[in-house]
Amino acid sequence: MNSQQRSYLAGFLDADGSIMLQFKKREDVRFKYRAKAVICFYQNDKDKPGLDKLRDIAGIGYVYGRNDSMAEWRIEGYARVKDFLLKLLPYLRFKQRQAKFLLQALKILEKKGYSANDLLKVCLLANKISELNNAPRRRKNNYESVKKDLLKLGLISP
Repeated sequence: MNSQQRSYLAGFLDADGSIMLQFKKREDVRFKYRAKAVICFYQNDKDKPGLDKLRDIAGIGYVYGRNDSMAEWRIEGYARVKDFLLKLLPYLRFKQRQAKFLLQALKILEKKGYSANDLLKVCLLANKISELNNAPRRRKNNYESVKKDLLKLGLISP
């Protein structure tokens, strides 16, 4: 991507995109939660070809039609999200803080053998991202709920 394309994509992310850090309960992972880094761009279904074109320019992610007349371009995975955010960061205006919080979280998550307390630090960063996003609904798996589960499982101490 050239600088003009990065600038355009950053403006699009600022206006019609989301930067998210989600937590999914999983029995098959060490701390019973999987952190998922996601960047999404949204448009009306009729504009899906435009999202396809932008995905092709960036060379990552996938575009699909949702069941609410919207199309979504999703970029997932620690390395892909990190690389993409680092390219857009200098151009972001409204979502620069969310991007910086997610990059901090990815630095922790990319470490081999991070601890349950590290996971809680990531949860706090996810809460900050969510607050900045003005999310209309409260996240099910947030710092408080993850901490409660980790305590109950004896993975952290009070």
